[in-house]
Amino acid sequence: MDFYFTGILCIFLLSDAKDVMEAIQDVEGASFPVLTPNLKGFEAAVAAGAKEVAIFPAASESFSKRNLNCSIEDSLIRCRDVARAAKKLSILFVGTVIPMLKAVINVVPFDMIAVHFHDIYGQALSNTLVSLQAGISTVDSSVSGLGGCPYAKGATGNVATEDVVYMLNGLGVRTNVDLEKLIMAGEFISNHLGRSSGSKAATALRKVPSCSSKL
Repeated sequence: MDFYFTGILCIFLLSDAKDVMEAIQDVEGASFPVLTPNLKGFEAAVAAGAKEVAIFPAASESFSKRNLNCSIEDSLIRCRDVARAAKKLSILFVGTVIPMLKAVINVVPFDMIAVHFHDIYGQALSNTLVSLQAGISTVDSSVSGLGGCPYAKGATGNVATEDVVYMLNGLGVRTNVDLEKLIMAGEFISNHLGRSSGSKAATALRKVPSCSSKL
């Protein structure tokens, strides 16, 4: 099985989103869906050069109002509007909220499902493994576990890409990702942000002298 990683960009939160999009246009073998909560966000994403967008309704009424400033019903209407606009422009769009994986896989083809886990309770990696065992092969992750949410108490970043790759390597799953280079990229970003890496695998491997032999 081949594993497919996506990088999520919060285009509507970044003042320099256009610069980011321009810098990643020539990256091959990677997908960068842009979070678009409404038509305004979608239009900003398209203007910045996005080729794929993601919608993200919430399963909680209170969270939806805090995160999207609207009810679940209204958010679904917005998602429909974004989906229609994307279809007209032939732009791919995906939904990253999986409220009940077992229910979803009964009605949606595996190749159309992606999982998006935050590591708030340290369960992101195990949830990824369960999804893999269920047949899912697309996972959203972030280098060094970057990310979070200001509207979810205690929210951490997405599952660290380094940890996912390390686990998949151990399972014999082909990812076509160079773990050593990935860890180096994570270190660069973490140092630039003045934070420690959120990847347990990267932290552990950097403490081992013969790191390359462990990768």
